[in-house]
Amino acid sequence: MDATTLIMLLVILTLLGIPVIIYSLSIRDAQRIGRFLRRVACFGMVGIFGFIGVLMVLSAASRGSLLQAATLAALWAVPPLCVTAWSRHGGSGLESTLWAMTGLVCATSVIAATSAGLWWDFANDTGPYFQSAVPMTGVCLAIWALREPVRGGIAMIVLGLAPVLILSLAPGSAGASMAASLGPVAAFALAGAACLVGSRLAHTHQRPTTALPMH
Repeated sequence: MDATTLIMLLVILTLLGIPVIIYSLSIRDAQRIGRFLRRVACFGMVGIFGFIGVLMVLSAASRGSLLQAATLAALWAVPPLCVTAWSRHGGSGLESTLWAMTGLVCATSVIAATSAGLWWDFANDTGPYFQSAVPMTGVCLAIWALREPVRGGIAMIVLGLAPVLILSLAPGSAGASMAASLGPVAAFALAGAACLVGSRLAHTHQRPTTALPMH
């Protein structure tokens, strides 16, 4: 993991950690802290990576690649909006679809690792579509994790670790470049862990205080 990616992950962790720490200092209820931690983790991932998506679209548009910009905009916007609508209308079949997307990302990472040079050249010539598809999938998982923090958290951990680790094993500089370009998605692993911790805290039961005997 290069220094730029590490700094970016530290910034993301700081942005997510500060409001949780402030809330924890003002609220002493573990259940409320757990629910707040889950919301911060999920909404934080949606907001941060949504902003990164906007920057990628604007960068493509500024270079005059309007078709690339439109394709990236659709890639970043359509699936999360569909997941949001699907989730609000019951979410039947949503979990299997999102796990299939996660598995597809991992399988594609294996293919990319075996031919990293070709994938890197494709991204430079055509557009960073794979580098956008991976965090976009993470955004979809974060939206789902608002309703299913345990399974959604586990899925985010898988997405945050597997593609980067797989590509880091690819030989040559192209594999390292691909892994570095996906380095920020490791933040989804942190968010997934936060969802699991938050879910655990949200389901803790406060022990009733024992009344002092009256004299």
